[in-house]
Amino acid sequence: MMSLITLFSRPLIVHYKSSKISQATLFTIITWIINILYPWIIVYQTDGLWKKVDYFWEKPQVNFKYDLIMMAKLKNTSISSNQIIWSSFPQLNNQLDQKKIRIPFISNYESDLNNDDVYDQLDMKLVLPTEKTEKISSIKLILFFTYQLKVNMNLKMDSQLILESFTDEPPSKLSIIGDLKFLQKVPLPNDQLLLSTGSIFDYVDSDDSIKTSIDNMLTESTSQVFSITTSPNTLFLWNHGYERNLDKFTIDIKLNYQDDLFHYIPGFWCTMKWAWIQYLSIYIVFYWIIQKIRCFVFHNQITSSMVFTEIKSHGD
Repeated sequence: MMSLITLFSRPLIVHYKSSKISQATLFTIITWIINILYPWIIVYQTDGLWKKVDYFWEKPQVNFKYDLIMMAKLKNTSISSNQIIWSSFPQLNNQLDQKKIRIPFISNYESDLNNDDVYDQLDMKLVLPTEKTEKISSIKLILFFTYQLKVNMNLKMDSQLILESFTDEPPSKLSIIGDLKFLQKVPLPNDQLLLSTGSIFDYVDSDDSIKTSIDNMLTESTSQVFSITTSPNTLFLWNHGYERNLDKFTIDIKLNYQDDLFHYIPGFWCTMKWAWIQYLSIYIVFYWIIQKIRCFVFHNQITSSMVFTEIKSHGD
């Protein structure tokens, strides 16, 4: 017997029809409701339909403002309050007890290591003149920066970085090596931000001491939702030895400006895009399963319906 080959084919469309009030109509409505609601329930119960918080990586644009406050705690000294202070603000220095002021020699520069027009590193060296009888027990530095994001979000803020360390042995040098990190207590909004932490002089009160004013500024900075800090693995290396008899104390600082992780509140279209992808991926699976169930139910007339066939023409 000669085998047959297909020369032409066209689809056969089968219509299952019923009245508006019937078991077949009720079954169809229920399956459509399941197809629409169940994907939403699954997405909502697993990870949530709406993406409330998202994140991105970006290299911030950080610039040192060439402003700082230095406070060194002394022990076994005749200076009142056992502290020496210096700042880059002349107005602040003028309000200080002149016996406490010790002007250091400062050199600093910021480096663009990969030539992308964004600074990658801050190197700073402070040489503080001291007397041989003075023994430093702690150092607190407050460095002032501008911090910007431009790629994924528009953010510009002024912020202070606090570096503080203590020692029991008389030192001759302190080396600080670490990464600058962005600290946020809440996600960033998706609109432009321009923030300022204020000047030290915003916290100066005529009835308060300079130390109290500085403490007020530091307290205010800790309550801010966005600030900068150093990574937990920052090294504070105290150098002790015979050099402590010299009439100077050196502070070496190396801060790296690294890519950082930022959390933010996504905008409307970003939220809808994520919700649509989640919902549609599960909806397609449910649609395929329910279509198989419908085909089985109507083909086997489990719910009574009238069957009409139609051959689809080439032009349809």
